[in-house]
Amino acid sequence: MAKEELNFFVEPRLLDHISIAMYSDTNKAIGELIANSYDADAEIVKVKLPEKIQKNSEIIIDDDGNGMEINDIKKR
Repeated sequence: MAKEELNFFVEPRLLDHISIAMYSDTNKAIGELIANSYDADAEIVKVKLPEKIQKNSEIIIDDDGNGMEINDIKKR
């Protein structure tokens, strides 16, 4: 089965909420995302950080866990 790519953008305020309101710092927020990978039975988790954080920088967390189906993501 071919993989369908789903792109979405997150408002900066949401990142503030995740990193500041829910977690005391960004590192803990990223740590939670990594923990989610292991909750999905991942054996391998890769984190790619930009060398320098700038506007529109990306943090990529990739794993081999059992994630949600694409239709579940679209609906939620």
